[in-house]
Amino acid sequence: MNILQLGTIPKEKGAFKESGGVATHVWQLATHLTDSDHSVIVFADNYLGKQYIHGEFQVIGRSVRNLPIGLSLKNIELPDIVEIITTYRSLGVVRVIHMIVYYIFLTGIYHKTNPDVVHAHELRFRHYVASLVVDENTPLIATSHSVHSITYSEPKKAEKYRSILQRSYAACDHLIYVSNKLRCEVEEHVGSFDGHSQVIYNSINNIDKNIQDNEQKTEEHTLLYVGEFTERKGVYRTIDATILSYKKVSDLKLVIIGSDDTEKIEKYIKDQQVKDIVSVPGRVDDVDKWYSKADLLVVPTRSESFGLVFLEAMQHGIPVIGTTEVPEPVIPNKHVGYRVPPDDIEQISNVIVNSYTQEWQHQKIQDHARSFSWNEQISKYEEFYRESLRIERTK
Repeated sequence: MNILQLGTIPKEKGAFKESGGVATHVWQLATHLTDSDHSVIVFADNYLGKQYIHGEFQVIGRSVRNLPIGLSLKNIELPDIVEIITTYRSLGVVRVIHMIVYYIFLTGIYHKTNPDVVHAHELRFRHYVASLVVDENTPLIATSHSVHSITYSEPKKAEKYRSILQRSYAACDHLIYVSNKLRCEVEEHVGSFDGHSQVIYNSINNIDKNIQDNEQKTEEHTLLYVGEFTERKGVYRTIDATILSYKKVSDLKLVIIGSDDTEKIEKYIKDQQVKDIVSVPGRVDDVDKWYSKADLLVVPTRSESFGLVFLEAMQHGIPVIGTTEVPEPVIPNKHVGYRVPPDDIEQISNVIVNSYTQEWQHQKIQDHARSFSWNEQISKYEEFYRESLRIERTK
């Protein structure tokens, strides 16, 4: 199959801004589809450089030198421009211009590449614009990665996003959810979906190393936080729980990685007078190196559609502390970690302390993570694509 992926790419692959787990997912999906002998092109809207080939798949960004001007001008429809203005004008002039530019690029790229399948990784913007571009003979698939634009925006903006999501939902024939939890959240906020849909969990790349249960890491008990430095993800709650735990386990250390913007978090650490036990490397290139040094991952997130970071840690045999907002299949039992209320600092601290003395079976933790590997999951995407080719487009 010739597959056009619409999404973002990781910053280390040339993106001008970070876009979290979706970028990692798009990159890895493209890699594994290519490994399965499909032809893949990624149109990355957070990349402005020239077109390049990574391994066997192509990356195209929003650069004028990548724009097939003739095909774009030939296939642009004035009613589509009007539709875009109508749909996005509540978000302001800048957003409208951004979406029109995206439409022009996508129009040219779509008609130049002539894909068998188009897969848009997000409903609000990419999928809706793609629904105006992609013809009825090409299946257009959307993956819903979260509803945080509704649940974590102020009420007026949340309603604007909800309206746009409802439009995109109505235009969707084929929809992938990254968890059953997210399916329920989407149905709660946007409504039920009567098209072709399936839950396909996010996946991880296997590491080669097998974990030994008696493997020693460091003399200190090292906690690791990996994620955005936001209230939703829980970086400040992690620090507070570590401070509380330190009163009971004096050889604790916390390492915080995930972002370049460390100034605010470092000030908080200084104000709390815990610089001796909390360090902030910030954004790192080789996160696996930090996983291999850690004893426990702590990410007390208030909302999580899937929670790839927990599986990445478990790949290294590391137990995890997540929350009741993480889908249960990711952290299914206390043999791999804990799910606790996200705002209960005392309980987070208690499980940190308990983990210090618990006998973990690190190989079993790694085996659980490997059940979510791309080797296990890629065939589900291929089958969903094949099914979409057999279903006549109706919207």
